[in-house]
Amino acid sequence: MQSGRTVLLADVFQAGAAKAARNRSHKFFLTYNRTDNAARVQDILTALRFLNVQPGAGIDLIGIDAAGLWTLFAAAAAPLDLHLYADLAEFHGNDEEFQQSFFIPGIQRAGGLKTALRLAKPLPLESIVG
Repeated sequence: MQSGRTVLLADVFQAGAAKAARNRSHKFFLTYNRTDNAARVQDILTALRFLNVQPGAGIDLIGIDAAGLWTLFAAAAAPLDLHLYADLAEFHGNDEEFQQSFFIPGIQRAGGLKTALRLAKPLPLESIVG
């Protein structure tokens, strides 16, 4: 980008070249393990923290396709000044959508999509795609 802002491009947990089979067959797997989506959000938060201590003009966080939800919830949890551009593709935040696209136990009880949108204040993706 010509604005001089930092852009984060991340290969997050179980989403890119390092994707591997994960044994989830235990009946209570999620009792002691994070969901893949929770791990992806954590990866983004870790990368944001790293970027925040680097010199630069700021951070642009862009999430396209499935990564739109990951970046939205990471930005909502990050105590940073950043610009978020998230592709939420027709995601409305109902229980069924969370179960299919972004399963994290308790996410609705924590405020769900409405709260994440208020905290993260995403900008239109079209404003950077042009």
